[in-house]
Amino acid sequence: KYLNLTGGKDLDIKYKYANSLLKMGNIDEAKLVFSDLLKAAPENKEYKRMVESCEFARMQLAKENIHPIKNQELLNSEQSEFGLAWLDEQLIFASKRLVRNYSTIHGRTNQGFSEIYSSSFDNVNGIYSNPTILKGSINSPFNDGTFSYNPGTGIAYFAQCKKKPEKCEIYTSTFEKNKWTNVKLLALDQSEYNFAHPSINAAGNMLYFASDLPGSIGGKDIWRVSISGSTITGSPENLGESINTDKDDMFPLILGDSILLFSSEGHIGMGGLDVFYSKIIEGIFDEPVNVGVPINSTSD
Repeated sequence: KYLNLTGGKDLDIKYKYANSLLKMGNIDEAKLVFSDLLKAAPENKEYKRMVESCEFARMQLAKENIHPIKNQELLNSEQSEFGLAWLDEQLIFASKRLVRNYSTIHGRTNQGFSEIYSSSFDNVNGIYSNPTILKGSINSPFNDGTFSYNPGTGIAYFAQCKKKPEKCEIYTSTFEKNKWTNVKLLALDQSEYNFAHPSINAAGNMLYFASDLPGSIGGKDIWRVSISGSTITGSPENLGESINTDKDDMFPLILGDSILLFSSEGHIGMGGLDVFYSKIIEGIFDEPVNVGVPINSTSD
C-alpha cells in the first residue's frame, strides 16, 4: 500500500518488500520487483544478486526426486530449535521451549529463553528420545546455545546472550560428576562486541565463531582464533571476503579441517539465511557452495 501511494519511488522500501515476498515463497513476484529495482539502479550489486537468487530458488524448487525431509517431532516444539552438535552418541541442541513459567518468556521473541538439551538415538526403533535439559550450571536464566565439544580436552564451548546489556559471549564448561560445571568466560578481550556460535576444529586448536568485531565486512562475520583448552593463544582472524559478505554470516560448523559449513544471507541463495559449505584447500577457503534443496528454502 505504501509503495502504491508513493509511486514506488522509495527503493529501500521496495527492496524490503521484494525480500519479504521471497521469504514468503512468492519467487516470481519477488523477481519482478527486484528486476524493477535493477532497472532503476543497473550498477547496484545487491539488486543483481537478488535477481540471481530468485532464479536460483526457482531452479532449485523445480528439481525432482528430492530426498524428503522428516520432521523430528520428538525433538521439536512449538518454539525454535537450533545449533546442532554431537557429544559422543548424544545429539545436543538449543531450544526456546517453555519449561518453567511465564516469566521465562523473552519479550522480543515471545518465546522462552533458549537452553541446551540432549537426546540419544534409538537405533532399534529409528527415533530420537525425548530431549532432556543438560544438568549443571551450563544453562542460565539467559539465552544459552550453539554448543561445541572437544573430546580431547573434555571442554565444551557454548554461547550465552544476556538481556541487559544485550550482548552475546562464549563460555567454556567441563563435565564432572554427571553434570556440567566449571563455567568460565572465554576471554577474547573485546568485551564491547558480540561473540557467538562457537565451533572447535578436530585438532582442538582453532575455534570458529561469529562476531561483529572491528574489521567485519558487514553484519555478523565468521572469525577464527587459535586456542589451547580454554585459553586464547592468538588474535581473531576474519575469514575474509570468500566467506563473509555485507549481510549476516553465522553458525560456522567446522568438519575436521577440510570443510566449513555456515549460514549466510549475503551469497546467492533461496531467500533468508541459507546453508553453504566451503572446502579448505591448503589453508584457503574455496568459493562457498549453496547446498540447495531440500536443506535450503526461501525461509531462514
